[in-house]
Amino acid sequence: MGDGKPPVTWKSTDSVRALGGIWVVAEGAGEMPGGGGNALPDDAGRVLTLDSEGPSMADTGEQAKYQDVIEIDDADHRRMISRMLGSDGLWREVMTARHTRVK
Repeated sequence: MGDGKPPVTWKSTDSVRALGGIWVVAEGAGEMPGGGGNALPDDAGRVLTLDSEGPSMADTGEQAKYQDVIEIDDADHRRMISRMLGSDGLWREVMTARHTRVK
């Protein structure tokens, strides 16, 4: 996870259920560290962006800004892109997870 390093792959699980016919609740289990943040849906209701802050991946002891962007592609597919804000002000993708409904 960083410039010049190969991507890291792991498996995780999640469970998604409807809540009130408008919202969904997605609960996941994996090895990523947690953190606080806020979430903002787009106007079409297909993209949810979570802004958060946590320990820097550069292990400098400083805090860094992170974003998870969840995009609903269709009824059976969604993806989550995780990125971090670099010191140059540009967002850098650090992970992409693709989710497929098990039927």
